[in-house]
Amino acid sequence: MKRFLAMVLALCMLFSMQTVFASAEGAEKDAEPNETRTMEEILNEYHQKAAEAQLSAEKNTGASSRSAASGKTLEQETVDTLTAAGYEAYNVTGDNYDDLEETLKTDFGSLGLDPEGSYVIVISGDEEDTQTNSNSRGRPFIEEVAGPGDDTGGAWPTHTYNGKTYTMRYVTVVSTGYDQRYLRSDVDLLAKYGLDDLIEDLDLPITILANITGIPAIGTIYSLIAALVPDYDISTEVMEYEGRTNWTVKYVQVYNSSQNTWKYTASTEYVTMTYSIEHSYFDPVENKGKKELTSDDYGVIYSENYNNTTYVKDRAAQAYENNTKWQDKVSYVEYRFNGEMVIRHNRFNEPTNYEPS
Repeated sequence: MKRFLAMVLALCMLFSMQTVFASAEGAEKDAEPNETRTMEEILNEYHQKAAEAQLSAEKNTGASSRSAASGKTLEQETVDTLTAAGYEAYNVTGDNYDDLEETLKTDFGSLGLDPEGSYVIVISGDEEDTQTNSNSRGRPFIEEVAGPGDDTGGAWPTHTYNGKTYTMRYVTVVSTGYDQRYLRSDVDLLAKYGLDDLIEDLDLPITILANITGIPAIGTIYSLIAALVPDYDISTEVMEYEGRTNWTVKYVQVYNSSQNTWKYTASTEYVTMTYSIEHSYFDPVENKGKKELTSDDYGVIYSENYNNTTYVKDRAAQAYENNTKWQDKVSYVEYRFNGEMVIRHNRFNEPTNYEPS
């Protein structure tokens, strides 16, 4: 009996030790930091979520096109994600527009921000120049110089051009459904192609063109909807394609120490393209009308000098001295079906009432 009890006790102790080791191993894994995500990855995820939320709303699920599962807006949730990744980010709205403009010592109007709109903005230095600890991605600490007064704190990197040193930062503005950076256009495929035979009538190549070269062919219209179409005869009632184009602009600002302000002098940008297709039809097998929707993204178009940071900062310094702006643009995006342009989105216009100070 004693031998039996000893064996039971030994087994219990062994089990307890395994549990402790397993718990410790799990805690160690939980303590491991998440893989660092770049600003662009987070912002592109925002665009994808916005498109999915819009699609959800179109499916009549009752979800708001700007609401996240957390109860916050997608803009607010994205700011939280950026902040957790070490960036300085804000959701600019009509409620905080004036206060943030004063706090950040800048002119939102020069960046095309509408006081009644809603935006995600990120204040940063160069990714390759920033450290990865203590939120340094938001406020970099290379070649430290005094920032715009003690009220904002932090420090920003400098750039030397023609023997003169400038303090610079980036303000990245994310396009949303609230302003002209976010463009949407519809094409009624049923009216345009007849669709007597979906496979044959929609077996048309899609291409995307811009003033920046190197955009690959996308495929065919039918390849985008093949999963939505039953393999038997149906009667299509609605077949609508929507192309969405979003400009995300990275403004370069130079610090004016005499005025304690940041001035926009240069910008680069990239464009994300997404689509959705609505297919409504009568299903003779189920003897009822059905509605199917799908969406996805096409990729990213970068302005010519987006990653040429030294060149861009040289142009920013030059523009600052000449009291002007230098812009590296993606001027337009065209969606073409079988070589025919069906959607053209032109870059948003700069505010006409803004005069550089």
